Amino acid sequence: VVPDALPDIARIVNVCGGARIRGKRVENGTVTVETAVAVTAVYVAEGEQQALRCLETEVEVPVSASVPDANETTDVVASLSVDELEVRMLNPRKILVRACVSAAIRCFNEEKMSIASGISSGGDLQVLTRSCTAAPVTDVREKTFTISDEIAMPPSVQGYSHIMCTHTSLKVTDVKFVGNKLIFKGAALSDILAQPAGAALPVSFGATSEFSQILELGAPCDCAEVLLCLTGAYLNITESDGGKSG
Repeated sequence: VVPDALPDIARIVNVCGGARIRGKRVENGTVTVETAVAVTAVYVAEGEQQALRCLETEVEVPVSASVPDANETTDVVASLSVDELEVRMLNPRKILVRACVSAAIRCFNEEKMSIASGISSGGDLQVLTRSCTAAPVTDVREKTFTISDEIAMPPSVQGYSHIMCTHTSLKVTDVKFVGNKLIFKGAALSDILAQPAGAALPVSFGATSEFSQILELGAPCDCAEVLLCLTGAYLNITESDGGKSG
């Protein structure tokens, strides 16, 4: 439903959305990932054919899977993606949102692995030896952290009234190991659509925010997979000494 502070919708011109993990739980062999899809719709306001407005909403999309061996000690790793997103106007004050979300869910239980060794040949017993590489998962760790950054507005387009739409993605740029510590670097890539004050059309630009984090492991290792999941992204326009920034 369109908030009272916003004008009626004439037509929707652009939509974007991203899936966010709000929580994970295991109950009776069922793994549930509490998921929300943050949706932003940019529309032309009724009676204001040159004015674009932004409507933001969030849709709950519960994702569950049957995993008989999962229990309360199971480590659940999930990654989400929005495959399809449809936003349709029902009337000037209401929209319909449909989202198709794909989830890759992996569950890890602690187990012991035995490897036979030290068998010697003798008499009629012959031993065939082959070498192979085994890469069992020895540790699963999770860390929640927050990054903040100040993004300078492009000099050519100063004087924004508000940010209309943003899309942020994460990527890992480097992974190192020091003892039982895993040090990883990454970047938050943001695409921003902002409305300049007094202008009819918005302006888009990109920004990159780099970060570094340390993760404590149970034991030293030299190989790991780092998966980054975005739980929320917020951008606001603030005043600084050099002008406006986000």
